[in-house]
Amino acid sequence: MTDFLQQLADVPDIADICAVTLKRIDEVQWNRELRKQDDSFTTYIRRMSGYASAALDGAVMPDDPMREPDSSAMGDVANQGLAITAAADLEAATFSHSPFQVWARLHSIIDQSPGRGRPREDDVTQDPLHLGPAIPVEEMHERLTNLSKLLTTTTAPALLVSAIAHAELATIRPFAQGSYLVARATVRLVLAGKHVDEKLLSAPEFGMYNQGRSAYVQALKNYSTGTVQGMTELVKWHAGAIESGIEGTLIALQGR
Repeated sequence: MTDFLQQLADVPDIADICAVTLKRIDEVQWNRELRKQDDSFTTYIRRMSGYASAALDGAVMPDDPMREPDSSAMGDVANQGLAITAAADLEAATFSHSPFQVWARLHSIIDQSPGRGRPREDDVTQDPLHLGPAIPVEEMHERLTNLSKLLTTTTAPALLVSAIAHAELATIRPFAQGSYLVARATVRLVLAGKHVDEKLLSAPEFGMYNQGRSAYVQALKNYSTGTVQGMTELVKWHAGAIESGIEGTLIALQGR
């Protein structure tokens, strides 16, 4: 299989973006104050990211991430965001060699229907981001299989892999519900699994939320064009989200 991700990594603009963002993540990993923090801070950042992922699908982002969601339909979405984010942090090692197995497990957490953990069988799927009709189920299966295989073989930088894997899953929407939550959790799986950000101090989902929903939707639409320019715009947005997530982590640190 052609490693098109490595081909993208050779595009000058994309290579530069990945290098700068990786350096920024490395700076956070070696931040002395962050290194002093105990597991409670990691939990705080994880919940911040989980709530943010749910908020992109319509839930409310609370002032205090340690609060529990209320009892409502959007509270259920918030619970799903928290649960899938926490679960993803335990699956990074498995994801590196069995992506689809992990996607199925994560989906099983947020969907208790008889079809949980399995790709959709028709073209009906939830679309809280309003991206438009899902791609046909036959094409979805092929692209999902190809993505799963590519993730286990690519030699491309982790920042690029996480950006493209997230956008591809969000675009093909493999599950009848919860596809976007799984797609965003995939960023965590890649960054931790490739030892770029094992504690996820970059808080990627929180950064996506901070960038704004409209910018997020536009980034996915840019990706769906299939052009190098569109993918470059996606990677720029992804890098901005990582940077914004890091800023959120540093602000949280100041409040400790």
